[in-house]
Amino acid sequence: MIQSKIIGLTGGIASGKSTVSEYLKSKGIPIVDADIVSREVVEPGSKGLNQIVEAFGKKMLIDGYLDRKALRELIFSDDSQRLKLNAILHPIIHDEIINQLEAFKGTHPVIIFDAPLLIENNLISMVDELWVVSVNKEVQIDRVMVRDQVTKEQAESIIDKQMSLEEKLKYADVVLDNNMDIQHLYNQIEEHLNKTC
Repeated sequence: MIQSKIIGLTGGIASGKSTVSEYLKSKGIPIVDADIVSREVVEPGSKGLNQIVEAFGKKMLIDGYLDRKALRELIFSDDSQRLKLNAILHPIIHDEIINQLEAFKGTHPVIIFDAPLLIENNLISMVDELWVVSVNKEVQIDRVMVRDQVTKEQAESIIDKQMSLEEKLKYADVVLDNNMDIQHLYNQIEEHLNKTC
């Protein structure tokens, strides 16, 4: 039986977390992705979707699928509705993440739990080590502007709504510096994987 180590992977918007995750995946390391899980738990016929319809009505459906636009409008305009949604989905997502992590335990030396809000959602207790992808704010702003086709002011506003990198770094066991080229990033990942495995 392999002793598995769960590594939490996080970082701010446009930090390069997805690049790190893709690289680790290409090495055959299993990834449990919180964003993917949160989409899976509201697929047609799922417990999550059934509970959303029960709580908010059939107007949340389009052809049997979750109407994400209608849901977004509902929760952004009303905090109590957002809290109600979180109370439904968070436990389901949490349980599914645990199920997926457990399924990989003992089969791989390293399992990655990829979650943009890992710290904010108090999920640190689920991991043995936390890796934070770090990038300078100027680089981050440029990347958000290009990726989301927004102005500098809009990019700054999006970034400022998140937990600051400085705050995230307080929790980090490993910091991956993504201010240089991609090879520099890959070299750091390899170095830390070698220490971990």
